[in-house]
Amino acid sequence: FQAEDGIRDLVRSRGLGDVYKRQLLCMALSIAMADDIADAARSVSARHAKAVITVELVLKQQMTMLGRSSHEEESKSEVIGALIDPKGLTVISLASMDPSSILMGSVTSTMGMGAFNFDMQTEVASARLLLDDGSELPARVVLRDPDLDLAFIRPEQKPEAPLPHIDLSAAAEPRLLDTLVTLNRLGQLGRRGQSIGLGRVEAVVSKPRTFYVPTQSLSALFSLGCPAFTLDGKIVGLWVVRSAKTQTNSVKDLLMAIIVPACDIAEAASQVPEVEKAEEPTP
Repeated sequence: FQAEDGIRDLVRSRGLGDVYKRQLLCMALSIAMADDIADAARSVSARHAKAVITVELVLKQQMTMLGRSSHEEESKSEVIGALIDPKGLTVISLASMDPSSILMGSVTSTMGMGAFNFDMQTEVASARLLLDDGSELPARVVLRDPDLDLAFIRPEQKPEAPLPHIDLSAAAEPRLLDTLVTLNRLGQLGRRGQSIGLGRVEAVVSKPRTFYVPTQSLSALFSLGCPAFTLDGKIVGLWVVRSAKTQTNSVKDLLMAIIVPACDIAEAASQVPEVEKAEEPTP
C-alpha cells in the first residue's frame, strides 16, 4: 500500500526485532534507574542507620470499664526511636509506647465503647536505649506531645562520648511523589538488624499544620517512630499516627499513618526540660 502511494518510512522498520529491542532498552533504563535509587537508599542508611535505635520499655497498664478497674499488668515492649542530639535525646511515636493516646476519644466512642466509660492508663516503669554498638543506656521519658504523637526519652546519665544522631535542622520539604527512604530496625527475631523501606509522598497536607502522607502498606504501623529521608539523605520527619479527636462515621478517618515534619519535632524537642543538676553534697 505504501509503495503504491509513494510513501516511505524515514526509518525502515525491521518488524518485531525492533519492537523487542525497544522493550529491552526500556527495561535496561528502568533497571538502571532502580539501581540508582537503591544506591542512594544504601547511602542514606550508611549515613544515618546508627541513629535509629530500639527502645526497650517496661509498661504498667490498667483498664477501667463501667467503673471497675482491672489488675495492673506489667509488660515489656520494644519500639523504634531516633537519636536527635549527641547527648542521647531520643524521639519515638507516643502511640507505640502508649496505645491509650490513640485508643481514647474518637476511637472508643466510634466503636461504641464510650457508653462503657472505658479508660486505659499507661505508665512507663523503665526505659533503656539499645544502641547500634550493642551498649545500653538506662533512660526515662521526659516529655509527651499527644497532638504530634511524639514522646521524648533521655538517658539518665550523660553518655561518655557523643552519640550518632540526626540533625533536624538539615531538613527537606518533599513534594508529591518524591521518593522517601525509611530507616527501621527489625525485632528480636531479626536480631534488631537495620532495615530500609522505600515509598513515595502520596499527599502533602498544609493546613492547619503541614504533614506528609507516605505510601500506605500493611507494615505502616510497624514503621511508627522510624525516620524518613529524601534520597540525598536529608531528614523529612518521623512516622507517627494521626487520629480523629472527635467521633467520626468514617472508619478510614479513625487512624492514619503520617510523617510529622522535622521542624515540628525540633520545636517540640525545644520544650524538653534541661538535664537536672546533681544535688550538691551536704557539707
